[in-house]
Amino acid sequence: MVRYVMPRLYPQAGFDEVLRNYFFLMHYLIVIPLILLCLCANQMPPGGGPDDTAPPTIIRTVPTKAAVGRDDLSTVTLEFSEWIDPRSAKRSISVFPPVDGGFEVVVKGRKVIVTFGGLLADSTTYHVAVDAGLEDLHRVRLGTPYQLVFSTGPTLDSGVVFGCVLDFDSNQEQPKVALHALDDDWTIDSAFLAPPMYVAQTDSSGRFALEHVRRGTYAVLGFVDRDGNGRPGFGRETAYAPSNRRITVDSTVGPLELFSIIADTASVRISSLEASWSRLLLGQWGRPDRNGRVVHDTGMRIEPIDGTLGSLSIDTVLALDETGRFAVLLADSLTSDVYRLIYAAERRYKLQDRTDSLQDTVQFPGVTTQDTIEPMLLGTEPRGTVGLEPELKLIWSEPVRCLDDTWFMVDTTGDTIQVTVDTSPGDTVAMVPQTRLTPGTRYSTAMHAERFVDLAGNHPVDTSDTPRVSITFSTIHPDSICLSLSGWAACSTGFVNGVWVFDPVERGEPSISTPDNAGSFVFDSIPGGRGTMALYDDRNGDGERTLGSLFPWIPPEPFYAFDDTVEARPRWDIEGVVVDNCGLCARPKKNTENPDASIDSGEGRSSSKSKH
Repeated sequence: MVRYVMPRLYPQAGFDEVLRNYFFLMHYLIVIPLILLCLCANQMPPGGGPDDTAPPTIIRTVPTKAAVGRDDLSTVTLEFSEWIDPRSAKRSISVFPPVDGGFEVVVKGRKVIVTFGGLLADSTTYHVAVDAGLEDLHRVRLGTPYQLVFSTGPTLDSGVVFGCVLDFDSNQEQPKVALHALDDDWTIDSAFLAPPMYVAQTDSSGRFALEHVRRGTYAVLGFVDRDGNGRPGFGRETAYAPSNRRITVDSTVGPLELFSIIADTASVRISSLEASWSRLLLGQWGRPDRNGRVVHDTGMRIEPIDGTLGSLSIDTVLALDETGRFAVLLADSLTSDVYRLIYAAERRYKLQDRTDSLQDTVQFPGVTTQDTIEPMLLGTEPRGTVGLEPELKLIWSEPVRCLDDTWFMVDTTGDTIQVTVDTSPGDTVAMVPQTRLTPGTRYSTAMHAERFVDLAGNHPVDTSDTPRVSITFSTIHPDSICLSLSGWAACSTGFVNGVWVFDPVERGEPSISTPDNAGSFVFDSIPGGRGTMALYDDRNGDGERTLGSLFPWIPPEPFYAFDDTVEARPRWDIEGVVVDNCGLCARPKKNTENPDASIDSGEGRSSSKSKH
């Protein structure tokens, strides 16, 4: 028999079940619309099909390019062929001259809308600049910078500034070039700290062109806009400037060649200081630039921090090397008190035509010990086989100086060669032969230890009758020497103190330089091998390329490096090497894919012929 039993219903259980179903349903009613909303808000490229590698292009603008009389504008619209990445657009678009109230960038699919935060100035030519880094939703870059130009007045400004950035030191992003307006009351340094009037990004070969520029006087500066704010950010990064950074725009100015410079606004400060013994302090200047320039004596004085005694007398301040190391020799001895060194932390830039510096202090504990430790010779250079114009080095355990400014070397035949000795104090004493050495010859030099002295007056220990400070080396074999390498520049350089440089491809091999002679060069008896050519104008006559500095202003020396490889063939006279220095503003960047591409005889950028 089947019996039906009525189930018992508990009120609380039924209520819990209904409540559970309610929250389950509401969860999906809320979450699903949110998901749909997020999918709609995030612009995504359509899936499927081949990869899109075509860069976006501008197909329409409002206003049209070169429009005049547009004082009614509050927005500018740029329409592209592809959907644009909003984050990329916000960091890639700038407006110049700067607009009061700034501007806002909004992306709607293929359209980029620039809304001005204030009224545009009367009779002004504006530039809406789009950087090469603008990307579409497929992360494809624009590649070529673009500028939309329009005017609120009846005409467009007609000035043109063009040129190129020549960066042979690094593979930076495409730099920008800025024009800073110069007023009568402003120095050039202070003008660089204000927003630029005009900015243009270079193309992939380093060329730039600023068109429709208002007549006036400007300061020129190139920079890498890493933060995307359209203005230079002064720090340790490299900037670029022409040899004359002031230009006057009347019609067309160019071509301007911008070279690497240091643009550091930080004050030069002491980063470390300690007492080596009772009358000697050793310190380090912070942030020396790549030219090795630091401030070594800036009105220093030393006094105890408790003020019980007066200032200690300073004998001299010595620069130990180009990295910023220095020594302070005292006329008075320290005690065990704590001292402070007070000095002027010189600013790299000044806002007015006056010395702009501030006082800084460094504390250090005094010592009463005397320095009785003799310096030790740690090593010598060169070793083994070298070229015909070597630099000899004695490496010491502490700063020393040589008491003789000339010495001599002896070769295997007994002939002597005079050597010039650097007598400035340092961890390394450098010596240079006064004449070119003979190939395939062994040389040696020896000096007595008492000819060297440290800053405390100690000499190296020398207990033997044989001089302990010695260097022995051999020069390269004649069969490994290129008899000569000669050629000329395809176009006139106009350099007064031009210097050609042959830079061997092999690592560790020193560069070889020779003076420019009306655009031609001759390298005599150089080690055989492949290398690249460079040319610079040694305007300050120091025998080295000066990079230049923005703060304080030191003009960069024009410098050109050429990518083609030249072979200095051993036992050959290499003649007729033609270096194509024409139109360098249009030359591409360094060929990183094939850096060893050799010179093409008669058809490439350079040609050469040899005779044996």
